[in-house]
Amino acid sequence: MKTLRGSAKIARYMAMAAILPALLLIGAPAIAGAATSAQVQWGDVGTGAIASGAPGTVLAANAALGDTIVLATLGGGSTGQVVTSVTSPMGTFVKVDASLQTGQSDIELWVLSGVTGAGRTVTVTMSGGSSWYAQATEFSGTLNAAASAPSTGTGTGPSGSVTSPANAVAVLYANGLNSSFSSGPASPWVNYNAGAFKLAWDESMSYQVVGASGTVTGIWTQSASAEWQVIGLYLVPSA
Repeated sequence: MKTLRGSAKIARYMAMAAILPALLLIGAPAIAGAATSAQVQWGDVGTGAIASGAPGTVLAANAALGDTIVLATLGGGSTGQVVTSVTSPMGTFVKVDASLQTGQSDIELWVLSGVTGAGRTVTVTMSGGSSWYAQATEFSGTLNAAASAPSTGTGTGPSGSVTSPANAVAVLYANGLNSSFSSGPASPWVNYNAGAFKLAWDESMSYQVVGASGTVTGIWTQSASAEWQVIGLYLVPSA
């Protein structure tokens, strides 16, 4: 009888050990906002304009599946031409925001929400066949994008704002005219400054991970008064 009782205890122990992980998983509370949005990599096609309909490499390495790509496009001249399509082996890009102030080049923000294929190139087609430049930023832990209202003006202090929920990624793209940007938005904004998307070329891409819901504003400085335009968006954090 002692042997039987001992065997029964062992059997019960083994059964509990087998189901304990499942019980812990079922009973574990959901953690809201557990995912963290983060920049993975960014890059640009360089300082040479690319022909409409030709591909360009915007990232140093293939984007990770499921990540989000924010693509900034710049028309090759102030001709009034705009982007008609963006294609990529990474997946489907959708236009989120754009601005074309008189006398300036077309600037646009396109977003791929969830990379579906290996790749690091994009092909931009412009209306009328104008050339183009592009800069891309890869983010993890983000989903769909929402646009902010473009802002335009003339002066030495270009600025743009994004109103977003907490933990979202705010993105701003500023374009100046005939006067080099001398500085970009201050921390916690993170500024890209390379290729054709650099302060000396009157182009600037900036982002920040927003701590609390509300409005964040980025302010640039131009060395002399000139036209400027700023577009923006935010990326909704994944749950």
